[in-house]
Amino acid sequence: VQGELTTRFLSPANWGALWSASWGRSEMAAQLYDEILFNGATFADLKRGSGPLIMVMTTDLSSGSRFGYVQSQFDVICSDLGAVPLSRAAAASSAVPVVLSPVTLDNHGGRCGTEPSALLKPFLDTDEPPRPAARAVRTLRAEESFRDSTRRPFLHLVDGGVSDNVGMRGVLDALEISEALNEAGRPSPLDGKR
Repeated sequence: VQGELTTRFLSPANWGALWSASWGRSEMAAQLYDEILFNGATFADLKRGSGPLIMVMTTDLSSGSRFGYVQSQFDVICSDLGAVPLSRAAAASSAVPVVLSPVTLDNHGGRCGTEPSALLKPFLDTDEPPRPAARAVRTLRAEESFRDSTRRPFLHLVDGGVSDNVGMRGVLDALEISEALNEAGRPSPLDGKR
């Protein structure tokens, strides 16, 4: 794959597209991934089976925060994950800064009436959120910034390893939030789970 991408980057036939403001090295990578692996599949195609949850993680270059290719995250930007090609998500997730260009998503956040989950309000509506969820609160507040498409009309996404190299921060954040809710005497999504 690396050799084929290098060949395509160096091919004079692609130079015009690569100099375009709306098409870059990551779009070329997405095109290659689609040709050799995904055959036009989208996230909607994943729902047809009963396979495991697949979460592609990226980093928003503007804020340094995580952005996951899951419908709840796409709800924040008022978009449908089902229409997103798998090749484009893979290109965003592997877009190492400098080597590949960021993958850009249009942000329509704040235009569709979605609200944060009631479960998260104790963390977002106060300057003194329940403890010990400090890191998770930072993540939630960064996610809330995506709801303002006037100030953030685009998301520029790169490799998820930039913000979370091991890929476990989302799990840790969920556990922190559940612990903080329990300590505050509120129900959590993990109550009764073993």
